[in-house]
Amino acid sequence: MIPYLIPLIITLLAAITFDGKEKMSPIKTAIWAFLFVYLTCLVGLRYEVGGDTITYMAVYEWARPLSTWEFDLFGMYQPGYTFLCAITKSISEDFTLFQFFHAFIINTILFRFIRKYTKYIFTALFVLEFSIYIYFTTEILREVLAIAVFLLNHKNYEQKKWLKYYIGAALSCLFHFSAIILFIIPFLNKIRFNKKFIILSFVSLGLLYFTGNVMSHLGGSYIIDKFNGYWGGHYGYLVTFLYFLRNAVFPLFFAWIIKFKFKQELKFENIICIMILFGIGSAINPLIWGRTVNYFMIFFCISFGDYCGQAMKSANKRIHNNAWILLVFFLITYSTYYLSIKNYMRYIPYCSVMNPHYVERDNITKR
Repeated sequence: MIPYLIPLIITLLAAITFDGKEKMSPIKTAIWAFLFVYLTCLVGLRYEVGGDTITYMAVYEWARPLSTWEFDLFGMYQPGYTFLCAITKSISEDFTLFQFFHAFIINTILFRFIRKYTKYIFTALFVLEFSIYIYFTTEILREVLAIAVFLLNHKNYEQKKWLKYYIGAALSCLFHFSAIILFIIPFLNKIRFNKKFIILSFVSLGLLYFTGNVMSHLGGSYIIDKFNGYWGGHYGYLVTFLYFLRNAVFPLFFAWIIKFKFKQELKFENIICIMILFGIGSAINPLIWGRTVNYFMIFFCISFGDYCGQAMKSANKRIHNNAWILLVFFLITYSTYYLSIKNYMRYIPYCSVMNPHYVERDNITKR
């Protein structure tokens, strides 16, 4: 537990002390650099932490080095991921090298993206650390690479440079086929959070249900077969509700508060609206529509962190207190991920390759 609390506490204290100041002072820069190094080592030097990590460790034994690597679009894993495995496999048979390389890539892109889009960098990082960081870096190793490419590609989306954007979306698909969702969102580029959006939300629920049912009766292609493999799965009503709460209800509540209650600009408004539309689908099938939300969560976290950082620095006591209340609701809402179906056992206790030992994680990560 302590290894996870260290960056959370340091980030929160740094947010209170430094956020909102225009210049990066030497101390602020040093803390930012420390958090980058710490998180990279925390994730990169883990040992059997994260449920899916165990699977990736096993598959890595069969990974090919660069000398025999082949481009296989419809293999077990997409070629972008296998290429990264081939790079590290050419150096070492130990999966630790790959996961450290993976952590370095993700953190480099993530820290750069935060710096680019908010001056409340520590608040945004704290929100990310608490809600999705461990899940992104220890569970969805392939998908997070596709998400990282989308972060780099987001500027093309903003500027409507569609040729460059679709090239970037294709690169995302080379890491995980779930990135096919990125080919759809340009058609939703004009959506904003307004009264029409509420109607669109109900339409979205119907369309996602209809799409799932139609695809469940199709077959014959790699992507559709993968879709159908998840469509029949079900976590139970409580877990489905919690997915719906995290992916749609709270983001919807946050957008409503900012736009209509406080009448402020909502950072990444379009992306958050798209996130809510797909997040509503979590009520239908969290295994599929809940996963699509992953591509938008970093934008939501930065938007939420940006607002909280700004409001907490406000001289208006009411605005300041409201931000803290909203943050508490955020922490309660997104802590449900760790509590539901004993997800916390995937990460606690933390084990390092410096002192490796096997931990029985309630049958989640059996060898």
